[in-house]
Amino acid sequence: MPNRRQFIKNLSLFSTGTVCLSMAALTSAAALSGCTTIDEYLITNPSDLSDHVIIVGGGITGLYAAYQLKKRKIPFRLFEASNRLGGQILSDNVYEFGAFEFLNTDKNFLALVKDLNLKTEKTDSKSWIFKNGTADFITLLSDRISGVLPNQQIKLNHRLIYMGQNPKDFKLTFATEKSDKTYTAKNVLLALPAKNLFNVNGLESEIETQKNTSIQKKQIRIIFSQQKMLSKFGIVKNKFFVKSGVNCTVKVIKGLIYVTLSGDEKLAHFPNEIELIHIWLAENVFDVPAGSFSTDPEYVYIWTTSATPEILNSAQRPRRHLISEGCTVPIARIENLLLAVNQQIDQFL
Repeated sequence: MPNRRQFIKNLSLFSTGTVCLSMAALTSAAALSGCTTIDEYLITNPSDLSDHVIIVGGGITGLYAAYQLKKRKIPFRLFEASNRLGGQILSDNVYEFGAFEFLNTDKNFLALVKDLNLKTEKTDSKSWIFKNGTADFITLLSDRISGVLPNQQIKLNHRLIYMGQNPKDFKLTFATEKSDKTYTAKNVLLALPAKNLFNVNGLESEIETQKNTSIQKKQIRIIFSQQKMLSKFGIVKNKFFVKSGVNCTVKVIKGLIYVTLSGDEKLAHFPNEIELIHIWLAENVFDVPAGSFSTDPEYVYIWTTSATPEILNSAQRPRRHLISEGCTVPIARIENLLLAVNQQIDQFL
């Protein structure tokens, strides 16, 4: 049985703080090719996925990888830890809580959008959004990759808790709502946030978080209707400034005001409480009296991100380099993720 260090060397990791890609010992495309059929699920051992690529993570990168594999007629199985697909794309077709605005230079993403025949709308000379919201994008993309038995092709509420290797294949164990389930496969693609890898048994001792060097960043997005501002106060589109260690951007799209605040957690000075955010926005962003507008708590989305400058010991580096927010890729952008997927699949297949 290979030692743990050799196991890590067999992995190829690509991460942007929101995604980590891994493929190992991929066999030839001919050996993997062939459409998924109902017979596959009725005849074969459901835990033996030797002829599949296992994708762990149902965010945009995992979904895009599944989409590309299906186009190449390579069988796959996608596992997502939560009860929904989309990852950092989170939308209810009215409010966009996650990533929703994209760049004209995102060629791979635009090609995907064109394939899906989705309508877009410009927000300025450089950016665009989905005309009917990003929820339509995730729904259509997941529909395209689903097979005849979608509950077999895509597994929700499956959280990866262990990943090991024997001479022939990988063993992956997922925690589910009922019990743990184990699968084996020769080909694994991890589409996970880098920090999530630290919680997977079999990987945690090989990947060092180096918390002392991590950059903890906080980001808050507040979304509310422009009608909630008093009419005499105007909003400047694409407003940007840095104040008290806080980067602030303000955009008005379809009558909705999107205010994004971000900064180093140790240096940024802005409140978390809803009531105090009202006051902070009024005084620091809009220069208006504190009671001039209000936001609803359910429309305040708060999360934190971390960028780890160095994750792997030099002696434990995989045979491909790690792309991580704050390292190779300074900004976690969707185009970088899709490009990494295309390059990796083309290289191995």
